[in-house]
Order: sequence, then C-alpha cells, then structure tokens
Amino acid sequence: MFGIGFDVPTLAVRRKASGAAGPTLPALSGLIGLYDAADVGTLAQNSNGTGAVAIGDPVGHWASAGMGPVNVSQSITGRRPILQSDGSRYWFECDGSDDMLENTSVAVSPSFTIVMAVHVDVINNYTSGVFSLDAANDFQIQSAHSSQMRFGVGASNLGFSMGAQSVDYANQDLVMTFSLDAVAGTAVLRLNGAVVNTQTGYNGGLSATQKMRFMVNRGAGNEVGGRLYRAAVWNGAANVEIAAAETWVGAGAGLSL
Repeated sequence: MFGIGFDVPTLAVRRKASGAAGPTLPALSGLIGLYDAADVGTLAQNSNGTGAVAIGDPVGHWASAGMGPVNVSQSITGRRPILQSDGSRYWFECDGSDDMLENTSVAVSPSFTIVMAVHVDVINNYTSGVFSLDAANDFQIQSAHSSQMRFGVGASNLGFSMGAQSVDYANQDLVMTFSLDAVAGTAVLRLNGAVVNTQTGYNGGLSATQKMRFMVNRGAGNEVGGRLYRAAVWNGAANVEIAAAETWVGAGAGLSL
C-alpha cells in the first residue's frame, strides 16, 4: 500500500454575499441525501418528523432535500443540535458533548462520497468524529488530535489508513470532502475543493449496510462541537459530481469555492 499527502495551510475561499441562497441542488447519481439546515421544511423537532423548527429550537429530524431517500434523526431529546442563523446562513449548533444525527441503516456502495460544510470548535480527543459510517468495514473522519482539528481518517478492513494533516483547521468555516473510489482504489480527502491527502490501496470492501452519523465517531461516543451547515452524501466518486456538490454545500456556509 502506498500513500501520498500534502497540506494546504491557507484555504483560499470567498464568502458569498448572498449567504445560503447559493446554487441549485446538485444532480448526483446514487444519491443518499442532500441536507440543508437553511431548508426549514426538511427539519422537525422530533425524531418522527413532527414539530416545526424555528431559530433556537432543537432538531430531531433532518430530511433529505431533492430525491435523496435517507433522512437522519436523533431520538434522545438532549442530544439534538440547535438551529441557529446569522440572518443569511443557517446551521445546526452542536455542543460537542453529545449532539449528533444518524440513520442506523443506510445502503452504500464501494464507491462513496461525503461533502460537508462545517465549523469545528470543540474537540474532545483524538477520535472525535465529524462524520462516520459504522459496520464491519467502515471509516470515520476524525480530529486526529487531542485538541485540534487535523482531519484524519480511521478505516477498518478497507486496505488504507489516512493520518492527520499538519494544520489545525478548527475555528473556521470550511468544506470537507472524503471520497472512496473502488475503481481507482483510492481514498481522497479534500478541504475547500483542494486535495490534501490521497491514499492508494482501498480494496472496495466497504460494508453494504452502514450506520451513518454526523458530528460523532462510529462508536457514537466521541463528538465534535460546532456548526453543521449542509451536506451531500452519495454512492459514487466522479470528480464532476464532487465539484458540483462542493459548490452547493459551500454556499450554505457562505463560501464560494
């Protein structure tokens, strides 16, 4: 197995004056979900999808926009993030203690991509997770540092490992992308549209059914705190789709890539 990686110390992005308005929903083959904190019609206070959400309310259900079939939720009242806004952007404020959203049965393919707009400001330990899949063969995108956001990837039975970046990316809005390409045999991490780490040796063995979690690791026990603006999740790894998703997701945080 062979890997290459490099860091981008300064992430060159611009804030969009229009904030969360941004581009239209991207067309992604193999769509799992498009999630937008600004789309209050997709939010509910309760995990069963009931109870309208206003600014300052807890979010127990986040439905996919567009045609995505997978919703995420939180059945425990005290673990629900809070909807917040600065007037143009909307996000879920996660406390870094126990807030997270999940779906416990998601069908995935060997090629898989997650794109998220986040702002991490609470890191509890090395394995504090931003996003995770949980099954026999799975992965988690983690802090990879006890108090900084270094974006490492821990993988089980997938043929690769991805260590921490040398830069602390905490306390800033950014777009994080992680893709598995079963055809190329690669795992790629991108931050704000730039590739920062590529690992070869991915064996295509991602388990077909996963527990999918936002803002926590695959053990559902080590969270990160901060803001979650938008996310796009799908089965595939085409570069043209990744670019379209990054544009849409970034706009939710007021970022233009």
